[in-house]
Amino acid sequence: MNDLVRCKKCGKVFLAVSLDFATHEVEKFNSYFDTLTDEQKKEYYGNNKSSLEDYTICFYCGNSYVDFAEFNNEVNINGCTINPILHFDEVVTEGVNEGVSEVADD
Repeated sequence: MNDLVRCKKCGKVFLAVSLDFATHEVEKFNSYFDTLTDEQKKEYYGNNKSSLEDYTICFYCGNSYVDFAEFNNEVNINGCTINPILHFDEVVTEGVNEGVSEVADD
């Protein structure tokens, strides 16, 4: 499922990933994080481990991943950075969908 999707609020483009992929990446990073010294954790990562929530909100405007749409190749994205986010069809049961009152259709 690696589709490009765009945030309906700010228009930024992301790489949609599966829940399994995001979960694996969180676990992989946190295992690495645990090998660092306290000084390295603070200096490089603000002493913050990764979480699934990192994959559920727009990095730019904070919009929920469920308020994303398929990207239509009409916009030139040459030279941009594309961050990963959960695909909007994924269902997460840990409360990360809270705060999205109504999702507008595109």
